[in-house]
Amino acid sequence: MAQERTAWHPDVHVRFQKKAWADDVLCEEVAGKEIAEATAEARAAGERSVVFFDNLSGQTTPEHLRALKWKAKADRHLLPTNTTSELMHIDDGIGAAFKNRLGTEMDTYLEGEGNLERWVAGPKEGGLQGWEKRVLVTNLAAAAWEKYNPYT
Repeated sequence: MAQERTAWHPDVHVRFQKKAWADDVLCEEVAGKEIAEATAEARAAGERSVVFFDNLSGQTTPEHLRALKWKAKADRHLLPTNTTSELMHIDDGIGAAFKNRLGTEMDTYLEGEGNLERWVAGPKEGGLQGWEKRVLVTNLAAAAWEKYNPYT
């Protein structure tokens, strides 16, 4: 696992969840790391930020609020329940554009000499191991964001 972690692209945050769900611990970690990174410029200017959440259990805990206030210097605004689709636009706008760019990066990789075969073959047949695929995806995601990022 250490070999894998050091190979992940440094700009891509990787999280493992057994159920692929944002539990309380994950939400607190995100508040203290990713949201703190996102608010760094505002903090440097002496400003506070506000972050909107959709009332996921882990976003309502005292620990989450503490991480936001102390590490990110951000205020938490909880949206009304059942409004996730109003907040999580992963299939629209920037989310859709990024996913399309990521697909293009993956296609380009798979078109490379022998890459499709290594992607689909099992490790015993010379294919990539699971950890190698995860490392590759972090690098493809970083390349996609670098090419797409509307904020740069």
